[in-house]
Amino acid sequence: MRYRTLTVAAALTAASLSGVSPAAAAEATSTVTIGLNPGTTAAEAVQALDDAPGVRVLDSEPATELGAVTVTVTGDAAGALAGDPGVAYVEKTPVARIMLTPNDPLQSQQWGNRLVKAPAAWEVTTGSADVTVAVLDTGVNPVSELAGRVLPGYDFVNDDADPSDDHGHGTAAASVVAAAGDNGSGFSGLCWTCRILPVKVMNGSGEGGHDDIAQGIVYAVDHGADVINMSLGGPAGSQILADAVAYAAAHGVLVIASAGNDGVSTPNYPAAYPSAVAVAGSTETDARYSWSNHGAWVDVAAPGTNAAQSKDGSYVWFSGTSSAGPVVAGVAALVRSANPQATAAQVRAAIESTADPAGSYVATGRVDADGAVRAVKVTDVTAPTIAWSSPAVSGTPRRGRITVTATAADTSGVATVELLRAGKVIGADTAAPWSLSFDSAGLNGTQTLTLRATDRAGNTRTANRALLVDNAAPTIATIKSTVVRKRNVTIAPAVRDNLGVQQVKAVVTNGAKKVTLTSTTSPWTLKWTAPRAATYPVTVTVTDRAGNTRTLTTKVKSPR
Repeated sequence: MRYRTLTVAAALTAASLSGVSPAAAAEATSTVTIGLNPGTTAAEAVQALDDAPGVRVLDSEPATELGAVTVTVTGDAAGALAGDPGVAYVEKTPVARIMLTPNDPLQSQQWGNRLVKAPAAWEVTTGSADVTVAVLDTGVNPVSELAGRVLPGYDFVNDDADPSDDHGHGTAAASVVAAAGDNGSGFSGLCWTCRILPVKVMNGSGEGGHDDIAQGIVYAVDHGADVINMSLGGPAGSQILADAVAYAAAHGVLVIASAGNDGVSTPNYPAAYPSAVAVAGSTETDARYSWSNHGAWVDVAAPGTNAAQSKDGSYVWFSGTSSAGPVVAGVAALVRSANPQATAAQVRAAIESTADPAGSYVATGRVDADGAVRAVKVTDVTAPTIAWSSPAVSGTPRRGRITVTATAADTSGVATVELLRAGKVIGADTAAPWSLSFDSAGLNGTQTLTLRATDRAGNTRTANRALLVDNAAPTIATIKSTVVRKRNVTIAPAVRDNLGVQQVKAVVTNGAKKVTLTSTTSPWTLKWTAPRAATYPVTVTVTDRAGNTRTLTTKVKSPR
């Protein structure tokens, strides 16, 4: 069924052109559905709503067969229609989304992602570039699945700023955390857009001292990590390592550590420190892999075999608690993406409280990405802020491709900023700094443009601006030339432009030489003294205030 759209925003457009206040030009909008009682038409309901004080209807879509009309409004639609005998109900219109199935070739084999309900979690968030996971390991190479998201890091083994992976373990762990999903290649990590901070604390043989690991933890905390993954450990603890894990906790950074692959219940460090989340390896049936360490000191389990990318870019299957830990780190990054205000303690609580039962080998259960993400998801009903940065409001006309910049902000994050004209989207940007452009070809006169910001919860706010657009070239009707004594020539083109001429230029050709004459004020007369009696080609170019030009070629004659 095709529905007709009724546009009833004329009042808004008129107000924009007449110079509305900044507050009125940036109002929160909402979409609601109005159920109609028998005998009431959609048009009547829309008109009643638009007539209500403090409410403006921006557009409407009637669903006649269902006895309803969906409207986008500013103001309180429910309050305005309360008690209206023609209205059966008023409800905020929920948004449904397609069920996300990544198109990565290995996705069908990634039983671990399905087991932890990652696809359902991705319906809420696929991650955020504002979330950083530090991988303390053998280093991380910027392989294809992590392209553009590996930050500068540090190598505490060789004491330099090159944390390249000379083993492969660290790159594999990082790819389990954050391999790009739905990009048509390889496999899907957990947090598709989060960033990786590489911190090399183990050498090419896969070994590292507690002193380097402790320094790596402090470095990660001080360089903006939200989550630290450590797929490393051993049966011995140390004061320096315990202090470093405590340092991370005190600074609001969640530490994820692998429980170890010895198949024993003996505590492994740093996983066994209370501030760390210890991770065991689980099978497709939520049983414990025989090689996974276990016991009450192990907090959660996660799939112990996952697709990964090695240091040379090849795709491998990565097994062990070294693979399970990054799954939990990726889930933690998704949780932080869903609620940037969540503390490390809240992220941990969300992971542990929503874990699915997995058996006595682990304290809580097997991690549930969807449950953890939804446990902290914020019900956001506050619209983002949106404001124009450029072009500034002025009488200067613009032409051709016009670039618009904006500022937008929201506590849960701005998803998109769109540019609209006459209700249609003509430009969009999905990341700050917000810059949009459109081709104004064919447009002339005052054009009302709308910036619309949408946050991650679907709330929107708009801001309008009227811009003067001029894509019409000026005219040159005639070019008159007069000659006074001593070969003094006056060139006087008859020029015109609706928004004003900025400059008239004449180029006189005298053999191999050219003489350029300009005028920037009316009357547009150009004076020149001919070197001798002759006929000279002249090209006159007129430029208007928007930069449009018109050119006409003629000849002037200078007699003896």
